[in-house]
Amino acid sequence: MTERMERIPVTVGILTYTSSIETVEATLRSASAFDDVLLCDGHSTDGTRELAASLGCRVIDQAPEYLDEHNRLINEAGVNEQILESAKHPWVFFLDHDELATPELVDEIRAVVGEPREHGAYDIPRLYMVNGVVITCAAMYPRYMTRLIHRGAAVGYSGLVHSPVVLKDGETKGKLEQVMLIPLMTQRELWSKWHGYLRLEELNHLHLSREQWVQEIVKPQWKLSKWIVYRVLKVRKTCEGPRLPLGYEIGRVVYELAMIWYTGRRFLGLGNRDLKNAWQ
Repeated sequence: MTERMERIPVTVGILTYTSSIETVEATLRSASAFDDVLLCDGHSTDGTRELAASLGCRVIDQAPEYLDEHNRLINEAGVNEQILESAKHPWVFFLDHDELATPELVDEIRAVVGEPREHGAYDIPRLYMVNGVVITCAAMYPRYMTRLIHRGAAVGYSGLVHSPVVLKDGETKGKLEQVMLIPLMTQRELWSKWHGYLRLEELNHLHLSREQWVQEIVKPQWKLSKWIVYRVLKVRKTCEGPRLPLGYEIGRVVYELAMIWYTGRRFLGLGNRDLKNAWQ
């Protein structure tokens, strides 16, 4: 890893649970310029924890109230807040276990945290990778996520899954220019992951009445699905760079439509209603 005097005074927060060792190692090495790399782990048994320790990272356990009986994550907001609370530095950079921080992004973060604070958080653009090829043409681009957060600006996170950070009144968000890379897993693996997300989305919206479900889920998801289809057609016609394979694009449309089914099937008396069975 980079010498300590050169390290960036930022905590990198990564959620892990029995992930591919090669994938996690690539993620950790992409974050080697940061002073504090913190894994919030769901009791991995595949060597993830030992690998992290060998690379000088800290490891903490995901709190039991955020896991099911098989140590699978059922509350993303809770563990993200764990990372904020356990961070060594005011600035926290969130990376998924299968994402990569590019050298250009690392340099940009170094510059941002080295200046007087202007924003409470920053959105970071993300690009997919398929078989080592960086994808520049995809329907969902530009794809930003809020990943660089100042602890003093954050109230916490909301929701069980895909949890947005909640900033204090008066705090603002900026945008970084350099990208993170997301090497995509196979479509079969992706659907297994998405199935868990859909169950958590179902549980996250149990409070909605039928009328609220129509207004807050059905109409927006249907509109989003149509927009993605439009974008797929436009991008495949006009964009000349490496394209996201069509199967992934179609899969995203199906996922957004599946949100309607999963969050509304309880009105037909179907679906599990408890966190214990969230991944079934």
